[in-house]
Formats: sequence, C-alpha cells, structure tokens
Amino acid sequence: MGTYAPRTVAAALAALVILAPRALAASSSSGTAGTIEAAQPVRPVPPPPAGDGAPGRWLDLQAGTLGLVARRIDDGAGLHTLDALQWAPTVRGRVRFDAASRYTLDFGLQGGQTFKFSWNGTGVGSQDFFAAIPLRHLYLGAVPVRGVALQVGSMPLLRGESSEITTWDNDGYVLGERVVVARRDRLWFDEVGVTNAYLGDWWAPSLFDRLDRADERNYRQVVATRTISARLSFSVEYTAHNGTRTLRQGVAVRAPSHAFFDLVRIEQYQRVKPSRDVGMAVSVEKAVMSKVRISGGFATVDPHFSTWNGDRFNVGDHLFASVTAPLFGYVSFSAFVGRELHAAPTSANLNRFDVGVMYDALAHWQASRRR
Repeated sequence: MGTYAPRTVAAALAALVILAPRALAASSSSGTAGTIEAAQPVRPVPPPPAGDGAPGRWLDLQAGTLGLVARRIDDGAGLHTLDALQWAPTVRGRVRFDAASRYTLDFGLQGGQTFKFSWNGTGVGSQDFFAAIPLRHLYLGAVPVRGVALQVGSMPLLRGESSEITTWDNDGYVLGERVVVARRDRLWFDEVGVTNAYLGDWWAPSLFDRLDRADERNYRQVVATRTISARLSFSVEYTAHNGTRTLRQGVAVRAPSHAFFDLVRIEQYQRVKPSRDVGMAVSVEKAVMSKVRISGGFATVDPHFSTWNGDRFNVGDHLFASVTAPLFGYVSFSAFVGRELHAAPTSANLNRFDVGVMYDALAHWQASRRR
C-alpha cells in the first residue's frame, strides 16, 4: 500500500453513498438494523455504585449474556472454512472494596479458545461442541486521587475513538499495568491512558495460562482522547508491540436526529517501524424506529498488519454492514455481512455472514428483582 490507492478512496465513497441508503431502505421494510463496533475506553473515574445490578454492596454485576449465532466464512479460494452454529457466554463485574467503588477487583469471563474468538462450538455444522469460559480479565483498580486511575492485572485494551478494525480485537487482553489520567484542566485532553504490559499468548485466553508472563513486557501504549463538543470527539495514539511502532487517530462525528446519519467514525493508522504502511476505516451508523440500528462502511488494512485486530476483518479491503434490533423481552437480534475486495487465495475472510440472537440474562434478573 504505502499510500491510499484511487480504488480504495472510490470504494470508501461507494460504501457511504451506495451501501448505507440501501441498508436504510432494507431496515424500513424488514424492521432490522445494525451498529458499529464502537471504541471501548476504560474510564478513570468509576461510575456510582450499582443499585439493582449488584446482589450486594460488594459485588457489582455489569454484564451477563448468552449469545447464539449461525456463522459462515468463505476463504479466498472459495472454501467454506466455517459453517456452524456457535454459542457465547459473557459475564463481567467487579468486587467493590469500598462504598464509593474507588478500589475494585474487575473480572470478565467469555467463551472461546483464542485471543480474538469468544464463541464456542455447539456441535451443529462444521465445528465440534466445546464449552470454554476462560477468565480473560482480572485486574485491580484504584482511584487514589481525583481523576487518576491505576489498574494492574489482565485488562481489556484501550482504543480511544478507533475500533477493533484498526486496533485490537474486542475480545483481547493485555497483562500488566496502566495509568489513566482524566484531568482536562491540566492536560487539555479529557483522558490520557498509558499502558505497559504483555500482549500475546494467542491460544491462552485464560489468565491462569498466562501468569508466567506477569514479569514480561512487550506492549507500550499512550492514547489520548478529547471531546470538542457534543458532536465531535477524537483520539490519538502511539503503540509499540514487539518492535512494531504504530500511530493511530480516530474521529467520531455525531449528527442531529434528523440527519442522514447518527454517527460517522473515521479511523486510520500509520505504521512507522519496521515496515511503513497505512490503513483506515470509515463507518456510518443510523437509528431507525428508535431501537433499531443499521451501520455499514469500508475498511482497508495493509497485508503486513498484525493478526490481532478484529476477526471480522483481518487484512485487506472490506465492505461491511450490520443490523441490530430488539426481538422480544430480553432477546435481541443481530446480523453482520462482510465482503473482501480484491481478495487473494490466502484470504481468510472473502465472505462472512453472521446472524444471531442475544439473551440479556442480567437485565432479565434485574427486572425481576424490581417487581
């Protein structure tokens, strides 16, 4: 790559001008919609202690879901590398050591057997049944003074305003320490995060299988975010991982409800060492009928990019779209379709289609307690 080719720019415009209107029309007739994989910052100031989400003062449950998805993936040679029904449990929460939640032990369990795959096989289709629920995240958090957070352990990754397309898969983890400072009055940025950790062990999502890495460090990141207004925010980042140095920028633009879109996210990266190259993604999101969301976009990731980014994309030029919508009760529907352009025979993601449902068990339990 080196620079964005004309075909890349044209494809990006096509994704915005052609795909999004068609998706809007489809959602109006079918009642389904989708959403962009958004950034997942770790906020340095803890939220107020939970009410109905916690069984007691000391335990705060933040997520408890069970997903079921039918997934099909074709590689660049046209072979069906995966055609199976999968399931995924997710549990996240924290133990609070004080009433103000300034000192916590955060934990997260998900399915899957690798860094970037959190789904288990059901035995239906091309994949055998397995039931992995590794403890991916377990870290101590402290807010000793206003606007400063310390975290130590196995943690999720910071992405600023970028997404997993140009950064790290949403299911990933690092083992080490982090400082997050939210002192806009002193730093101009809303939030600055500095991470020093080990990122690796593809086949060891469980923390207990990675404890021997506790004294190793191969990942350093500085990421800063700034909200300019209610409609505009951005982030900048520097990351070093195993000798690879990368700069990243992300911008999120939010529009009024009557606009063609609710959110546009533009993200890009520049790898400066060892081999110089660039990549980017543009995604658009729109709410239809209040709770129904659609999204679509274009991404280009250079062929020498790391294998740690979102498994829906990996490397190459991709058009993608997704829909999400509530079905009934505490069950929601989602679908994703992706197509790699100019795919090589070695591509792992020529075509990808996911359609599934998610049951929010925690929300159901919270509601039952309020009755």
